[in-house]
Amino acid sequence: MIGKARVAGAGLCRSPWKGVCAAIGALALALAGQICQASPVAVSLAKQVVNSLAGGQPVTALESIASGLAAQSADGREGNQSFKQKRKPSFSGF
Repeated sequence: MIGKARVAGAGLCRSPWKGVCAAIGALALALAGQICQASPVAVSLAKQVVNSLAGGQPVTALESIASGLAAQSADGREGNQSFKQKRKPSFSGF
């Protein structure tokens, strides 16, 4: 985490931008608070998508979304349970 002293020392929040930097910091803290209240699964998937898109890999982002949704579906749970129980899965579809 970058503290106030480090930001000030780097000269990033000099006048007339001091108020802007404070507002951005407050917004960042508010957003972080909202993210902390969200589902860990949703946050993890969102991070994977953002990292994939930032790295120029949109296909990886799509795969992350699809695998996350599939794992949470009834068929995803059935596949996991049948694997653990060493039996053939009985998928119901949508």
